[in-house]
Amino acid sequence: NFFEANLSHVSPADTTLSVTLPNNNSGGGTLKLCANLRYHPFFLPAAAMLIGRTASDRSLAACSEVRLKNTLEVALVLDNSGSMSNLGTGAGQKRIDLLKQAAKQLVDTLAQQAAAIKQIDKPVQFSIVPFAASVNVGTQNDNASWMDTYGLSPVHHENFDWTTLNATNKYAQKFNGIWYKKGSDWGEQEGQMLTRFSLYRDMKVVTSHERIVGSKRVVCDEYRSNHTCKRSHDEYDYNDTYGPFASWQGCVEDRPYPYNVNDAPA
Repeated sequence: NFFEANLSHVSPADTTLSVTLPNNNSGGGTLKLCANLRYHPFFLPAAAMLIGRTASDRSLAACSEVRLKNTLEVALVLDNSGSMSNLGTGAGQKRIDLLKQAAKQLVDTLAQQAAAIKQIDKPVQFSIVPFAASVNVGTQNDNASWMDTYGLSPVHHENFDWTTLNATNKYAQKFNGIWYKKGSDWGEQEGQMLTRFSLYRDMKVVTSHERIVGSKRVVCDEYRSNHTCKRSHDEYDYNDTYGPFASWQGCVEDRPYPYNVNDAPA
């Protein structure tokens, strides 16, 4: 009925429609539709007679195949902001823990249903969209291949102006999109990259302050008229040990467009 309703001025008697349904019991497969038309031309018989020939009806056919997919793409938009550390209403658990339980239950349920679909490699696919300005991917991924360890992302340096490092022997230089430490005053760090990760490595704090044995010296604070010391104090030399002031805690920002809406590597 649907096919005939869309024939408009074409006579249903001149058309046939064949439908080949998929034979997969668990869904999917290919749906094939073929339509045949017996066309009665108006001018072709007259034109054929002019050259001593005859003309008959024309047969036209068209087929279309549609692959049916029982696929499902699920995007879980999960709130991982600070408020999720609060207890859930009427529950003795944190909101983030309740969210994890619900998300895992949903994934397990859909994955169990997808196991019955055999003809498709990935009947169900999941993605996670963090509902926050940043997401924690774990500190163990600081040097992962998908991390911007070279500072090539257009947003990597948006909060830093490396051009302000412009001393004669200690400056920043950009080469092939990467900022480098240049100048002898950088010491052993000369030639290293300037990135957000390098900032964490460069921020140091004194972790120990040890007096050097035998470094005592007496410093005179006040002299007598005969140039002898009236009042003095002792000074010492120290060895300072430095450690990291802070470390990257595993948080990353949303990637710039168009990488924030696809899975393509940058």
